[in-house]
Amino acid sequence: SSVPLSGQNDKGGEADLEEMIAAKSDNDPEMVLIAKEIEALIQNYIGNVLSDLEREVVVEYMKGMSCGEIAEMTGRDPKTVYNAISRAKKKIAELLEDQ
Repeated sequence: SSVPLSGQNDKGGEADLEEMIAAKSDNDPEMVLIAKEIEALIQNYIGNVLSDLEREVVVEYMKGMSCGEIAEMTGRDPKTVYNAISRAKKKIAELLEDQ
């Protein structure tokens, strides 16, 4: 799953940030650069603000893994994984509100 930044795609449905950037960047080199800068900022934020556990589970969660799958992969309790994802989402939301 993606960071919950969304808008509408060209068909009127929901599109996440990654889809919106990809659609625009196909024809616009400036958007490719902007997308890379945004990705770098997010990676820097994740590296500096999230705990090791939060960072570990968020990376896997953003790849599309479920809490149960992440728990199994890491050997952690599913509730621990769920709580880490919730804390990370809250921290990321706070960052976005500050911008």
